[in-house]
Amino acid sequence: MYGIASMVSTPRQKMSPSDFTNTDLANLRIYNSLGSLIKAYRQWHKVKQETFAESIGIDVRELQRWEANRHCARVDNLHDLSEATGIPMQVVVALNVDQPIWYSLRKRRFAYSSIEKAQYVKFVSYDLCKYADTEEGIIIKHNQITTDKHISMVLSCHCDFHGKNRLLGKDVIEAASMILPELNRIAFDCWGHYIGHSICLPIKIDLYQQLKKQKEIGSNLTSKSMSDIVALNEGVFYIYSTFFANTSVAQSIIGNAYRYFNSGFIGQKINYLLAHLATTAEDKAIWKNMGWKNTGTKVVCNEETGHEHIKSEIVPTMYEQKLDAEMRRIKNLLSNSQRS
Repeated sequence: MYGIASMVSTPRQKMSPSDFTNTDLANLRIYNSLGSLIKAYRQWHKVKQETFAESIGIDVRELQRWEANRHCARVDNLHDLSEATGIPMQVVVALNVDQPIWYSLRKRRFAYSSIEKAQYVKFVSYDLCKYADTEEGIIIKHNQITTDKHISMVLSCHCDFHGKNRLLGKDVIEAASMILPELNRIAFDCWGHYIGHSICLPIKIDLYQQLKKQKEIGSNLTSKSMSDIVALNEGVFYIYSTFFANTSVAQSIIGNAYRYFNSGFIGQKINYLLAHLATTAEDKAIWKNMGWKNTGTKVVCNEETGHEHIKSEIVPTMYEQKLDAEMRRIKNLLSNSQRS
């Protein structure tokens, strides 16, 4: 227990309820204890104590002691809790030793401080460029998406976040990952728990132009519509889904993607587009800050989920940028950073 707790270095400082708004669980809020997060999680998913306790293999009386903050969980309990709920292990470890942490139940994203929380959009929009030509940063294991378990994790997470049915089949992600292994990644923390992913679909330009004219995109994205656009020397890198538990995960996965784009694998960058479907207000702010173009395409999403409270924050909107323009932007930001 103490070995794991010592890895969490942020000062343990209690925060009052006035430091956050708890009326909207889609936003990051501060939690001061593991019990408070478990209560919020059960309320969010409408799960009874008995059912929740059974799902992580403990007695309901033990769960009640956790929620009343009368007892700390064992390390093996924390692993089971993270695995069953998708709450990052870093979050439950911190809260189990009474270290406050910012967390979003819907987005599964956490921050150790209010500053990190507030700077997330800026960090992803600008600061990640510094990792385009380096592999430095937090040690996070991320691999090519290859197994059915990987794909199930990604699809479940994507569905939970965006409040829509799983528009992609497993075969689509599998085909995309075979063609673009460096851009279809799943990340795990040092405990082996899932903390992030990126799904990038390689499609031809004519298919992308069709997608921009339609309000529903699921039926057009099939395994057969995935193309080896690198071999074709033109096409669209369509970023369909991303999830980063915190900025360090974003640094690792997005930095890896930038290094790939900056490598010799991509020939004439002018022949390629980057595209992304922004499904949250946070997404929209990130791509707008990066200078990507709003195509005006509004996508209708199927809201068939098990949670009535999960709704998209904005109408999903397509953003795009030419690959060569994006790489020039990064190069300029790096040059400015080095001069300052």
